[in-house]
Amino acid sequence: MKGDILAVKHYSWMGSRIRKATNCDYNHVAMFIDDEWIVEATFAGVKKTNIDDYIKRQKQNKLSLSIFRINDLTEKQLNLMCLFLEDQIGTKYDFIQLIVLWVFLVLGISRRLEPIDNSHKWICSELIAESAYNAGIRFSEKVDPDCTSPADILYSKKVKKL
Repeated sequence: MKGDILAVKHYSWMGSRIRKATNCDYNHVAMFIDDEWIVEATFAGVKKTNIDDYIKRQKQNKLSLSIFRINDLTEKQLNLMCLFLEDQIGTKYDFIQLIVLWVFLVLGISRRLEPIDNSHKWICSELIAESAYNAGIRFSEKVDPDCTSPADILYSKKVKKL
């Protein structure tokens, strides 16, 4: 459903490292912009992906999926988030931010402020958090949206697992 968050657990070396660093059951997040399409930040950049691609990989036991919903999301907020996400399609992945986030998490450094802002480059959780922030939603008051991990989104009181 539009606005729902797709949480992904990839059964890969990189996926397990991200889950361990973020202390989360999932290593990737994306958002539905309608019933069939999600927008996500991948190593290849921000793209629109058909959910059938993920369902096929889940059936091949390459990953597992869960769906989360933002509580009390208004139609206006939903539309702002989806417009923001669609505007980011084609932008690059932020490898520097991935490294910075990993270092901050491993060393326990506060993520209240982001030290580096690579505008128009994204990691998956940063993209989703920034789209929500654009619509007036913060998953955590203790974490800058640009320094958000999948755990900050999925374990927030602002979302529920379906």
